[in-house]
Amino acid sequence: MAEKVEKDKKTDEDVKDRFLTCAICLDVYKSPKILPCVHTFCEKCLDNHIAKHKKPDEAPEEVEFPCPICYQPMKMNAVTSAGSTFNHFMFSLVDYFVSGADREKGLNCERCKENGDTGEGTNRCVDCDLVMCDPCCQTHNSFKVMKGHITLKISDFADPSNRRLVQSRTIYCEQHTSEPLKFYCQTCKELFCRDCFPTKHRSHESVEIKDAAETVTQQIDQVVASGKEKLDVIMLAMIAHNSYEKKLEEQVDNCKSAISKLQKSIHDLADNVAKNLLQQLDTIHGPEKKNIDAHTDLLQHKELGVNTSIEFLTKLNKEGHNVEIIKMEREIKKLQDDWDKMDENCLHLQQKLRVDYDILQPTLEDTLKVNKITSQWKSFKPKVQQIEIEDTDLDWSPKLNFEPFPIIESKNEADASLISEDAAFMPLEYVNVSSDRELASDNRK
Repeated sequence: MAEKVEKDKKTDEDVKDRFLTCAICLDVYKSPKILPCVHTFCEKCLDNHIAKHKKPDEAPEEVEFPCPICYQPMKMNAVTSAGSTFNHFMFSLVDYFVSGADREKGLNCERCKENGDTGEGTNRCVDCDLVMCDPCCQTHNSFKVMKGHITLKISDFADPSNRRLVQSRTIYCEQHTSEPLKFYCQTCKELFCRDCFPTKHRSHESVEIKDAAETVTQQIDQVVASGKEKLDVIMLAMIAHNSYEKKLEEQVDNCKSAISKLQKSIHDLADNVAKNLLQQLDTIHGPEKKNIDAHTDLLQHKELGVNTSIEFLTKLNKEGHNVEIIKMEREIKKLQDDWDKMDENCLHLQQKLRVDYDILQPTLEDTLKVNKITSQWKSFKPKVQQIEIEDTDLDWSPKLNFEPFPIIESKNEADASLISEDAAFMPLEYVNVSSDRELASDNRK
């Protein structure tokens, strides 16, 4: 028995952590609102997030902001459109998956409260959404009008088998509260009951809720399949991206190692040269590393966005009520359109870095050796640098030249050819220093 209780608690926590926790406040959803990308947040959390992106004198309906999970750009008018703001499926999950702590402290009977009395709420009617004590629950079930209603012990709500009962519960019309919703008007895109038909939907095309939900369910399957394909593309981009980052770090490490050896070989001159080179190397490496970090963050949010959308839609498809599924139709179509429009090229980092600099290094034969460190890119021709050396006050400062590469368009799949080879440290010229300060080039050993 204790093992089952512990398992139920673990199930509750898993559902809470994966589906019922707001990504902004990290707490259980309060008045959950859903965005067109099907990511859900607390109403207050989302309002605060949107307020941070509102510009002065900007109309509320024109406010643009990114989704906190996937960074998808949103407009306020898309969020506030009728029928698409509150996540009814999440309302249902939050409402029925009560944590173990809440069950232990107990709830009050709503019927007793109406009569000015107090009673421990140990039961709940799935159809009426009422919390009741045992006597009130027996009275509730004895009414003829309540025949067919499902009542459960609150402690049993987390049982997966009972979740099916919640999923198949009756949802009633908001205008005719005693009539269940049975039909879907394809003309008005509305759910309606039997009493709504004569006054609002008589001449419209209508189908039963079950048939309408089946159509939306198929759309969900297609969107989930599309999302999984996008995940494959994102993963390939991340593999190529990580490989490029590793190569870049190796090249930077090689450059730093060469600079350290240079520092030891030319004594007094080495300090100035090494300092100059390291500063310029960091100047080149810094922006590129920052670009990599930013792109990593983007890819991770894309991955998180698609994953969480898939998890939500899969959960909706398996456990959502037909009404809840139908109400998600517009968001599902919008999500499919967004994924279809996702630019796969933008997932790949455009690589355009070449480290190209000359180093002046003395040898044991009182010779100055000019070396070239460069990434091995195609069609690169090193330039011979002309150097003049004075007898006194030797102060030569090598320069690091950052030359951007032509942008290479990425393909849908990771392209290993975009990853540069290790930086090469290659001697190019040996220059003899004569007493009359003449520089003799082409003295190659």
